[in-house]
Amino acid sequence: MEQKDTLQELFNGYTPDLGQEDLFMQRLEKKLQAVEYIKQMQDRQLRRYRYAIIAAFLMGMIVSGGLLVYIMDNPIGQPTFSFGIHSLPFLFLEQNSRMISLTGLALLMGVGIVVIITIWQELASMHELYGKRKTDLPC
Repeated sequence: MEQKDTLQELFNGYTPDLGQEDLFMQRLEKKLQAVEYIKQMQDRQLRRYRYAIIAAFLMGMIVSGGLLVYIMDNPIGQPTFSFGIHSLPFLFLEQNSRMISLTGLALLMGVGIVVIITIWQELASMHELYGKRKTDLPC
């Protein structure tokens, strides 16, 4: 109880000196400008991330489409890649190169889609975390 009264006296006796009002307002304006600058930089960063995601998606679609056309354009009996070695493991890879290539391409496209969705969700959470204005994010 005695300690509580001592703390109450300390708080009651505390009268902070704000100093000159002009100096306080200048400091406040400077801090508000710094906060606005940080918000602008975060907006720019989010915009750059969005552009990077769009560019990665488009490049992935173009490259994947090109590889798919290349693989489908080759005749079925012709291997997609060849080692020129007649050892059993290499011969197996050469004979099944079409399916291996298609499987690898499908895995690469799947991983790319998962990565893009993950980054998109991370951007949406950053958007919510920083309390940004509503933009064209569909998330």
